[in-house]
Amino acid sequence: MGKLVAIILSAIVVMCCGSQVRSDAIDHRYKAGDLVPLYVNKIGPFANPSETYRYFDLPFCSPDYVKEKKATLGEVLNGDRLVSAPYKLEFLLEKYCEVVCRKNLTREEVSQFRTAIKRDYYFQMYYDDLPMWVFIGKIDRLDTAGSNERFFLYKHLKFNIFFNKDRVIEVNAQMDNRHVVDLTEDKELLVEFVYTVKWRKQAVRNLLIAGCLFSGPLLFTFCLLQIVAISYKANAALPFGTILVLILLLTFVAFPLLVLGGIFGKNSQTELQTPCHTTKCPRDIPPLRWYRGFLPQMALAGFLPFSAVYIETYYILASVWGHRIYTIYSILFIIFIILLIATALVTVALTYFQLAAEDHQWWWRIGYALVHGEAVGHPMAFI
Repeated sequence: MGKLVAIILSAIVVMCCGSQVRSDAIDHRYKAGDLVPLYVNKIGPFANPSETYRYFDLPFCSPDYVKEKKATLGEVLNGDRLVSAPYKLEFLLEKYCEVVCRKNLTREEVSQFRTAIKRDYYFQMYYDDLPMWVFIGKIDRLDTAGSNERFFLYKHLKFNIFFNKDRVIEVNAQMDNRHVVDLTEDKELLVEFVYTVKWRKQAVRNLLIAGCLFSGPLLFTFCLLQIVAISYKANAALPFGTILVLILLLTFVAFPLLVLGGIFGKNSQTELQTPCHTTKCPRDIPPLRWYRGFLPQMALAGFLPFSAVYIETYYILASVWGHRIYTIYSILFIIFIILLIATALVTVALTYFQLAAEDHQWWWRIGYALVHGEAVGHPMAFI
């Protein structure tokens, strides 16, 4: 009887613990404006992850009411001490330089922050159960010996949040190196802590659209020509084995490379840091000379790149419309590289001229000039 009671009690304890550690991330759905929970966790030196303290052991900005999150079994074993953060991150609501608080730091608090910066303290946060790690400051060493050091405290925290429909997918937090306060001297300071929130859509859809933008019409044309050739029993129809090889190449080579390229591009992108503040009100564009108009730029933008390929264009058209066979693909590849270089140089030159003329709509003019001149105007005139 005693063993049975012990087994029942053990089962109850396991069930209670299991109910605590069960994840409910699938239920984390939000509407625009909903407050998504943000908690700050432990803080400690980067060189010793085992040495941790509570977040508010340092004199950071604290909310009016510090609420502790009920810890699960896994969080307790991990040493987490989650409390409500002073930042308010509503779903899909962007903020710029939102003031958290203005805090008067005493000499003791300045010394406390300086010691933490010297030991490379960083803290951890959880936003919708997604972890983030952020350093609190940096050290500038004016000489190699390290005898002359300056300590700076970060005061601007930036959140980049990725979402997919009504869910938070990924979150990144980083400090702005341009917004710091010097804590080298022991003196009282007034520090204004601010934060910025930016929401971004998940890049999976854009990645697939970008990959299918050019390959989609090509595959549609290929399938249409293949169907017509098969219906007329023409020799131009590809055999089934060749079609299967092409499908395997697209599935196991092209698509994985597309995904890897999209992931690499998303992770390597950097945020634009403008050197000065720009206004949202567009200014009037000064009147331009006649040779800076659209038609002269279209003629100039298409002439130089097309002059590099017009000879090969003749042979390609002769092989398409006539009975000649084009075989010098190595020369065609070299001409293609020359075309890319010429197009890039012409684009840079025309963009410089438009920027020098204070034309803030330069991208439309350069794009239309290149498209109409290089891809439409000169080829059609040649044909």
